[in-house]
Amino acid sequence: MKYEANSSNHNAIVEMKQRNDQITQCKIYIMKIATAFEWHKVHVAECQRQCLPSHLHKVTLLT
Repeated sequence: MKYEANSSNHNAIVEMKQRNDQITQCKIYIMKIATAFEWHKVHVAECQRQCLPSHLHKVTLLT
């Protein structure tokens, strides 16, 4: 299952391991990632390590 979230500067997709994960929680985490880091300076894997709970396993940058 994929969920798209937007922050002021970035759009991103979170892939969830299970369909029943809470969309609101996922949106909070992906917005935290998108606003906490400069994507061109910090590797996405580091963003995931810093911000994602274990049930979210992939972030894809769209913009």
